[in-house]
Formats: sequence, structure tokens, C-alpha cells
Amino acid sequence: MGLIPLILVSAALLELPAVDVTDLNGQKLSGQLQKLTPSELVLSSAGKEKVLPLTEVLDVRFVNQLPAPEKNAKLIQVSLIDTSEIACSSLLTAGPNTEVKSISFGDLNLSAKSISHIRFSATDKKLDLLWKQLTQREIRQDLVVVRKGDVLDFLEGVVGDVSENEIKFLLDGDELPVPRDRVFGVIYFRQRTESSRKPICEIRGAGSDVLNVSQLAFNGQQVQARLVSGNQVAVPVNKLSGIDFSLGKISYLSDLEPRDVKYTPFFNDVWEYRRDRNLDGDPLRVGKQTYSRGL
Repeated sequence: MGLIPLILVSAALLELPAVDVTDLNGQKLSGQLQKLTPSELVLSSAGKEKVLPLTEVLDVRFVNQLPAPEKNAKLIQVSLIDTSEIACSSLLTAGPNTEVKSISFGDLNLSAKSISHIRFSATDKKLDLLWKQLTQREIRQDLVVVRKGDVLDFLEGVVGDVSENEIKFLLDGDELPVPRDRVFGVIYFRQRTESSRKPICEIRGAGSDVLNVSQLAFNGQQVQARLVSGNQVAVPVNKLSGIDFSLGKISYLSDLEPRDVKYTPFFNDVWEYRRDRNLDGDPLRVGKQTYSRGL
């Protein structure tokens, strides 16, 4: 009977996720993630525990995880007011709540007020630029954006519930149900307020998704996080590719704005640089190694 607890403990340790941790000195440590609190990270390696203050942790990479999901033109791209990005297969909004099925993070319940904009349709380079311009402009009402050929047009009003088939839209005081399959995207009017929550890290999914986090903890199976936007989420650890703690500690080249950019055409084609993605929009990769940051 005395051996049973030891066997259970060993089995539990085997289930802990394998990670590679990089500290501020560039030293890499490998082992199993045993504990993660708001103040420290505990790594188990060769039967020993290594305790690292979070202030000294730069990056956590999960190894042997699920492969990144394949590209899907039907995915819905959700952007939160805290700059979190979530690709999902479905989205429903009813009153103050929005339910999404995230490709990287599973089912999430979000506050509708925390959503900045939603893109329902597939896009290309030209539409990417037009969409970005629309999301960055100053608005006083919600926008329902529709595609007309290579141009994006919009109606101003108030966006209500979003179902599988339609979007409730208040236009000049009249409710106008808009078929969802005719909508390119929705941009919400959000008053800009200074959040009291400060980001401590970014949680990265198996794809290109990212969550901007103000608090987090690990209970052995899930990473429980509070987003800067105020949403509480619980993400299965096998869905994660990494946790970036570099915020405020170092600056990545891809986060900096260049003073000048000059392109040299190659066979009359101009290849514009991309931040943290390759020219096809896929993760950066050299050989078998994938990198989340770079140009």
C-alpha cells in the first residue's frame, strides 16, 4: 500500500508539460512545468526543482505540442481591445456575452464590450490594408463593413446580437437584420480608457493566436489567465505553443518602427517584409525550428 502514492506522484509528473525556458541572461533550461504563479515558475528536471522568479523569465516554450492548425479561409478573426487576437470557427453574441470556439484556445466566453472588431470573410493583401485602415480610424458609431469587389464599404449604426445567420443592426433608429454571409466584418465603437491592468505576458496558441495577460497561474492541466481586457479564460496546456514574458524587459526588432524602408524588386516583384510571419503569412521557420519573433 505504501508504494501507491509514489506511483501516483510519478504518473502525475509524467503528465506535466515539457518546456524550454529562457531567462534574461539567455540561459536555456529544460524540464517539466510544475508550477506557475504570479511571482515564480517552478521547473522539474532530473528529479530536482528549479525555482525562477518571473521577473527573470523571458520566454517559455512548450515542446511536443499539437501542430499548428492548417489555414482555413472560413475562420473568423476576433480582435480584443487589449490587442489579443483569436481565430475561431464560430462566434455568437447575445446581449453582453460572446461565445467563440477558438482554434488555439478552445471554447471561450468573452465580454462583448471587450471586442474591438471581428472579420468574418477571407482577405488578401489589398483588403488587409483597407481593413487595417478602417480599424484604426476614429469612429463615433459601430461599423458594419461589406465588400464590394476590391473595395470595403460600411454602414454606421449600433451592432446588436450576432447569430449564425444574421447580425442585428440599428440604423437611424430602425432595426435592420443583416445577413451574416454578406458582412465582411464588424468594427465596434469603443471609448478609449486607460486600463488599470498591466500586461505581464502574452500567451501564444498553436496557430498565430495571442492573448494579452495581466494575471496567470498553472494548475497542472490548464493555464488560468485574466486578460488585460478583463476576461477570465482557462486554456488547456496542450493548446499552447509558448508564454512570452519579455514585455517591458527587452524589445524585439519586429516591435520597432523602422526609420526608413526600401524595397528592391526581384524580377519586378516587390516582397514587403512581414513582422513575425513569413511572406506567405505562416510562422517563421529555419529548418525544423519555428520562431515566433523576427522579420
